[in-house]
Formats: sequence, C-alpha cells, structure tokens
Amino acid sequence: MKKFFLLLAIVLIVLGFGGWFFVPATMLRSPHSLDHGAEAIYEKLEQLAFNKALTDLYDELQMAADQHLSLDHRNKAGMRALDIAASNDQQIAAAAFVVAGANINDADANGDTVLHIAVRHHALHVLKELRRFMPDLTRRNKAGLTALDLARQLNDDAAAAILAAPFSQT
Repeated sequence: MKKFFLLLAIVLIVLGFGGWFFVPATMLRSPHSLDHGAEAIYEKLEQLAFNKALTDLYDELQMAADQHLSLDHRNKAGMRALDIAASNDQQIAAAAFVVAGANINDADANGDTVLHIAVRHHALHVLKELRRFMPDLTRRNKAGLTALDLARQLNDDAAAAILAAPFSQT
C-alpha cells in the first residue's frame, strides 16, 4: 500500500509540474485529429491498463500529459483506458488514470460509468479504490440503473456493500 501512495504522489507531482492540471479543455486533442504518435500512446495506455508494469504506466501517462492528450479518449470499442483497468480489476492503474485526469463520472454510449463497468466485472478492488475519489453514485445508465442498482440486480452483495457504504468508511 505504501508503494501505491508513493507512486500516486509521484504522478501528482510530475503531472502537476508538467502543467497537466492547468491545461484548458479546449487545448486537449480531439480524438478525431489523432496523429500516429497520439494513437500509439492511447494504445499503450490501454495495454497497460490491465498490466502491473507501473513504471511503464507512469511513463505513458507522462507522454500523454506532455502532448495534452485526453485520458477520456475512447477506443473503437468505446472504452477508455480507465474502463479497461476497471474491467480487469487493476485498482492502481485505475487510480493513476483518475489522478492523471480521467473523468471518473464519464459515461459510455450505454450511460455506464466506470463504476457500472467495475460492477459488471466484479472488480471489487477497483470499486473500493474509486470510491476514494468521490464518484457520483447517483449516475444512472440508459437502463435507469445506478451502479448500486446494477450490483443489486446482479446479486453481487460484495459490490453492493462497497457502493452503499458511507464515504467515510471507504
């Protein structure tokens, strides 16, 4: 756990000094105007989203920050690197993407947030980790379900317990 917080602190410090947190949204590259280098970075981030090579993840996040790339970029399947990390229960990668600027409340074409995706994949580590970032637990997908509703519908008592716990207990 100490290694995680050390990595998180390093990511925050480097990205903060790199100007990532101060880049206006209008300066972020549009997914429609990607050059080959940007596309390669997005592909590498997607690969690292389910890999535990944290040094490589840090390097790619730094390259994305240097090029002002949006971490909410979706691949052809409509998934962001954060969503891929969630579907593979990679909590450290998921946290790193959120810290680096991925929108925890962003929804896909079905209205699913990263929490919905984590519930669908029984990614309990990711659910616990992302709760620390105060996500909007009231977001409903196109089926009208919150992530908690989905957990209950799937009879996933563990996921429901994580989502129903007060923020002070996460």
